[in-house]
Order: sequence, then structure tokens, then C-alpha cells
Amino acid sequence: MNTAPPTLPILDEQERESNARRKSELFRVVAEERPLLFVGAGCSALSGYPTWSRLGDLLENTAVGCGVKITSEHRRHKDDPIFYCSLLKEEIKSLTGSYDRYHSLVHETFKKKSENAIDGFHRDLVKTPFAGIVTT
Repeated sequence: MNTAPPTLPILDEQERESNARRKSELFRVVAEERPLLFVGAGCSALSGYPTWSRLGDLLENTAVGCGVKITSEHRRHKDDPIFYCSLLKEEIKSLTGSYDRYHSLVHETFKKKSENAIDGFHRDLVKTPFAGIVTT
């Protein structure tokens, strides 16, 4: 017995027509005006690069290894991972006297991945006629 609820159209006829017009206009803008495409860190995460939250975790581990005592004051900033990473970077410099450990982590984390890390999604993305792609 099939107990799945009946499926309804997601868009009505007027919404489908409006959606089709907008889609055509988007294709025209991309092809003729060549805008920049901004994509989030999740796009890079598909290839094994960390999201901001994951980078915060990695940086926290490095900071602890440098002698930083992670307090509740630090952790209250974890919901703003860019700020949290900046805070940890400065803590590392304060304890070690340089940014060397921070730079080493960033270099190791973001070095070029193998060609196998690039999948069909990324190949299709770079084939689009955008003037460029910007990501975190």
C-alpha cells in the first residue's frame, strides 16, 4: 500500500512562467554582462578545504599547542568564526612572538589539493561564462 502523500506542483502556472522569464534573464546577464560569481566556503569544502568553523577548530588546536588557554570568553566568539580565527591568530602571536605558527597552519591547510579533489561540480562551475569566481 502506497502511503506517500500526493504530490502537488511546487509552482503554479503563473509562477512557472515568471520563473522561466527570470531564468532567461539570468542566462542573458551571465552571457552578455559577464558578472562575478560569489560562492560560499561550502563550494571549496567539497574539495577538502575547511569551512570557517572548521578552520576555527584547527586554529584553536594550534593555539592550544602554543600555550593559549581557551576560555569561555574565547568560546563565546565561536558563532562568529571569522572573528574567532582573528582572535586566535593574535593570541598565537602574543605567546610565540610571531605569526609563524599561524602562517604554517594556513599554508598547510590551503595548499593545492590533488587533481582528484576537483569534481564534476567544480569543472562545470569554471566552465560557466562568469568573468571570475570569488570564494572565501
